[in-house]
Amino acid sequence: MTKRLFPALIFVLAGCLGGCGERVNAPSLMPRPIEKQANTTPPVPAPVNAAPIAPALQRQITELLGKVRDGDTAFIKADQASARLIAAGRGAAEGSEAWVVGQQAQSQLEAARQDSAAALGELETLLLAQTQAAASDATVGGVAELTEAQAEASAIVARQSARLQELTR
Repeated sequence: MTKRLFPALIFVLAGCLGGCGERVNAPSLMPRPIEKQANTTPPVPAPVNAAPIAPALQRQITELLGKVRDGDTAFIKADQASARLIAAGRGAAEGSEAWVVGQQAQSQLEAARQDSAAALGELETLLLAQTQAAASDATVGGVAELTEAQAEASAIVARQSARLQELTR
């Protein structure tokens, strides 16, 4: 009987001692309202200079936007082919044939999205470099064009991400 009372006595004493400590007025670890908002990158303001865009930069923007759009076309095709398989796999037992096929379809869909995401990353890097150059040199142009291209690419990649999340919930 004492073997049963001893652990109970320890828990009771530990509970009593827990309230005896000094209260600390520490900040809450709960997320702040700003941390609950969507993690979006604010648009980069275009510099005041309105210098013309260099032809090489225009070609690069066109090429990168083409990659984003081609990646989106591949994503749409992969989405049409894999949406049903992903849905069937989601309801199947883990490790089953339907589950494995659904996982493979999801991987193919994620892979189809990579071209768009990579081109968006290149556009963002180019925009940052061009913005910094334009801030120190009034003869550097193309920031407005890059901003517009980045916004279009970002919208496409965001739509693809939302579709992936929708399918995998």
